[in-house]
Amino acid sequence: MVSLLLVLIASVLIFLLSSAVDREIARIATSSQLREQSDMVLIHLIELNSLERTFSINGSRQNYDQFQIISQKLNDVMDYISMIAHTNPDWEKWYDALKKEVDLNQNLLVQKINSKGISLQKNMSEIPIESNDDHPNVDRLNTLITSFFSGDNESRENRRAGIAKLRAALTLAAMVSVISTFVLAYAVINRFRRDITKLKTYQLLLHSENIALEERVRERTQELEAARNHAERERLRVEILLQDASHRIGNSLATVSSLLGLQFNRSENPEVRSALSAARDRIQTISAAHRRLRLGDDMETTPLAEFLQSVVNDVELGLPMELREKVQIETHFEDCHLSSRDATTLGIILGELLTNSIKHAFPNQKTGKIKISFGDIQCVNNSDLSDDNHKGQKALIVEDDGIGFDISNSQPNDGLGKLVIQQLCMQFGEKPIFNHSSKGGTRVVIPLPKLNIISSH
Repeated sequence: MVSLLLVLIASVLIFLLSSAVDREIARIATSSQLREQSDMVLIHLIELNSLERTFSINGSRQNYDQFQIISQKLNDVMDYISMIAHTNPDWEKWYDALKKEVDLNQNLLVQKINSKGISLQKNMSEIPIESNDDHPNVDRLNTLITSFFSGDNESRENRRAGIAKLRAALTLAAMVSVISTFVLAYAVINRFRRDITKLKTYQLLLHSENIALEERVRERTQELEAARNHAERERLRVEILLQDASHRIGNSLATVSSLLGLQFNRSENPEVRSALSAARDRIQTISAAHRRLRLGDDMETTPLAEFLQSVVNDVELGLPMELREKVQIETHFEDCHLSSRDATTLGIILGELLTNSIKHAFPNQKTGKIKISFGDIQCVNNSDLSDDNHKGQKALIVEDDGIGFDISNSQPNDGLGKLVIQQLCMQFGEKPIFNHSSKGGTRVVIPLPKLNIISSH
């Protein structure tokens, strides 16, 4: 404890000594700059005095311009000295006296040179030669600078004496700390030897316990590994069975759709053909939803954006080539994970709406665009969904720029297709909303207040 205290005292002394040395070095560097700039002030004043006398003799324009340059340099040096002096309160009074003396000398020289400079436009031979009276005297300035630096040297010696005292205290503390360290080290070594003997005894006991524990851990690990492998095999088997069941359902529905297609081709009654075509399209939509359903690792959820996009692609691929080139489908789906049941229902709703739009919105091979989106209900520009009850909910939107629907009938496609869509939508809590789109087509909004989102990105 004593050794630690001495080390702390030595550390504090080292910090104080280092700080004092750093401050002294910085002050010396600043003082050196101040000395250098003060010498430059004297040099510039002497140069100005010399240029003023030379100009008084020959009236040279070059001397006049050089005087202006040196005068500007003198001002720059005084600004730099001001910046240095304001870093130390002891130097500010000296700078004020220096500034007053320099301004007095400089103003006298400037006044004299300007009086000569005004007559430069006249004949140079007419400029009279001035006498040496009333010229600036730099002796007072030199005395002011010398006295300042003499006082600064005395202050520096006092600071050095303080640093020497700190160094002596640091040396004493270091010596005491070293001696105490040796004494304490001897005591610690003796204590360490006794502890080593006890440690070896405990180590032998611990080694035997570790061997037994490692054996138990090895056996338990093997059991857990076997159980994990069995669970993984079972999970893979269940996943394969679920995927196979989903594909079998899809293939069976595709077979039914093909049979309806054969019956459609054989029938000549327009009403029967229309009913068979509608039934075939709906079964194809359900079949595509089942075949495209891909479960995640938890075997319960599916990525919705990928699934809905695959449904759109299947419907688009089922179109005739000439219609596929006329109708452009644009999609934007917010990525999230839903249960397989909800995802399949949304896929069937989307397939039914998309098929309806393609069939009824673009007659006579009319070109157009269908926009499909799924996301937050705040993004939906619909007056029926503007209340606070719909905040934070999701919606599925299908919008086209086709021929639209007859407003006098209030709702489009009052048939089986609309009934299927309404029944499926009620699983999510609300009926679909049919409106005119901004481009004259049809806009269908499916609010989904009861949609259970497992996770979102």
